Amino acid sequence: MSIWSKFLNLIGFEEEDDEEEAVEELQPVVEQPTRFRPNVVELQSAKNMKLVVLGPTTYDDVQAIVDHLRAKRPVVVNLERAEHRVRVRILDFLSGAAYALGGRNQRVSEFIFVLAPANVDVNNLLEDDAIAHMDRHGGTGGL
Repeated sequence: MSIWSKFLNLIGFEEEDDEEEAVEELQPVVEQPTRFRPNVVELQSAKNMKLVVLGPTTYDDVQAIVDHLRAKRPVVVNLERAEHRVRVRILDFLSGAAYALGGRNQRVSEFIFVLAPANVDVNNLLEDDAIAHMDRHGGTGGL
C-alpha cells in the first residue's frame, strides 16, 4: 500500500479494488419485501347499533335522551304527548345537545324527530320526495 493510499484511507477515502467491485456486482441483490401496516380504525358495526325510541312528556326526561346520544345511539323522539310549552323547551335543549356533540337533529313529522350522534348519518328521503312532488305538481303540492 502506498503512502497516497494510506493518506486517502486515513481521511476516509478508500481506493476500491476492481476485484471487490466485480464480486459485489455478481452477488444477487435480494430485496426484502416492504410490509405496509395501514392505519386501522375500528368502526362501530351496524349490528351493534341500537335505535332508541322515546316519548318524553316532561322537561326532566331530556337527560336520558342526551345520555343515549352521548353513548352514540340514535334516538327517535316523539313529542306528541308533551304540552306545547314543554315540547318547545325539550326540542330546544335536545337540538343544542345534538349540536354540541357533533350530531344532528332531523324532523320526521310535526312532533317526531331523529337525533343522531356524529357516528350516524341520516338520509332523509322524505325531503327528497317532497321536493320531487313539488316539482312534478308545481307549487307546494299541498305541503
